[in-house]
Amino acid sequence: MAILIRRPNQKLAPEQGQFGEALQEALEKKGMAIQQFSEEIEVTYEHVRRLIKSMAFPSKPLLGRICQVLGLNKEETRLKVISDRLKHKYGDISQTLYGHDPKLDKINRNLLKLNEEQLNMVARMIESIARNGGGGRA
Repeated sequence: MAILIRRPNQKLAPEQGQFGEALQEALEKKGMAIQQFSEEIEVTYEHVRRLIKSMAFPSKPLLGRICQVLGLNKEETRLKVISDRLKHKYGDISQTLYGHDPKLDKINRNLLKLNEEQLNMVARMIESIARNGGGGRA
C-alpha cells in the first residue's frame, strides 16, 4: 500500500474528466501530437496538457477551435466541459443529487462506445456475475 504525503496547501491532481478523455482520444485518433495541436489552436503545450489532465477548462472560443481542428461535435463537447467543471467545483455531490453513482462514470463512458452486440454481451456478463454472488462490494 502506497502512502501519499502532501504539503498542507498542495492539491491532488484531479481525475481525468470526460472532456480530457475525449480530447486525448481525438488527438490519438488523428495521430496528432500535443505540440502540433497546441500550435494549431494557438495555446501553449502546457495548456493542452492541463486540458487533457482536467486541470484546466477551455474558454468558449478555445472550445470552438478545438472542436474545429479535431472534428468534434461542439455541443456534445461543451456538455462534457460543463459536467467536468461541476465535478471539479462541487465534487461528486452534484451527480449524487440526481441519483447518479459517480463510481460508475468510467464504466458508463466506455459502455457508450460499444455497439449493440458488445453491449448485450457485457450485460449478460454482469447479470451472470450478479446472479452468482458477484463477490464483495467495494
